[in-house]
Amino acid sequence: MSLSPEATQEFLRATREAATALLDDLHYMRELLQKKDTSSAEIRRLSGVIRRLLIDGDLRKIAVPRIGKIALLAPDNNPIYKSAESKKMMFFMSGRAPIFGAGCGAIFAWIQSAKQPIQVPPDFDDLKTVELRIENFLTQPVLYYRGAWVKRESVIKYVANFASGIHSKTPISEEEKLIARIRHANSLHMKDGGIQIDLAKGHDDEAGPEFRYSPTHIDPTLIEILAAANFVVMSPSVVEIERQIKVELSSLPQP
Repeated sequence: MSLSPEATQEFLRATREAATALLDDLHYMRELLQKKDTSSAEIRRLSGVIRRLLIDGDLRKIAVPRIGKIALLAPDNNPIYKSAESKKMMFFMSGRAPIFGAGCGAIFAWIQSAKQPIQVPPDFDDLKTVELRIENFLTQPVLYYRGAWVKRESVIKYVANFASGIHSKTPISEEEKLIARIRHANSLHMKDGGIQIDLAKGHDDEAGPEFRYSPTHIDPTLIEILAAANFVVMSPSVVEIERQIKVELSSLPQP
């Protein structure tokens, strides 16, 4: 249902403060994505911004009187989802965000042989994207570990609520415990000019490995926060909202 001109103007006024904040948020995300010295602390703080925009609903509310429905770009992981059914895959991180000044595509590991190289499904293209509504963007599976998937919304909530992004709590649900195991068992860092992933081995018990801290390593949940920000800022819908907000603000009387 379309809004009347009067309702549109009222909705514009009601969301103008949030829209102005969005301009700051987009600038902050772009700056963070361009950094070569990627910081875990900065990404944890970013999780609060992503949660507010996508889960708390700010981006959707800002979009309604300006462009109506909004769509976000997302990675096309369908070939990976099909391959995971074989149960041979140990770990998958959707990624697709620049980190340490370099790109970061999808990362795979397969349980077949210690000498088996990383295998990529032949029909998978880590540059291919699809457009999703916000609710579908949030429910897209982005992390896989030892037979179980985790959706993007759960990762955002976990980092914001459990990994000291905004709050610091103890994981309780099975999904929260799975995310904790993913964080503790896998990390990425720069080595010899390239991105290397460290997979913890021999941790088949439910508790998994203990948390390991390193200022030079980034865990997969933080990569997914960075990737969510990357897809938000590059989505045509968001670019158009940003353009309209700037035009809207330029037409207002200056204080």
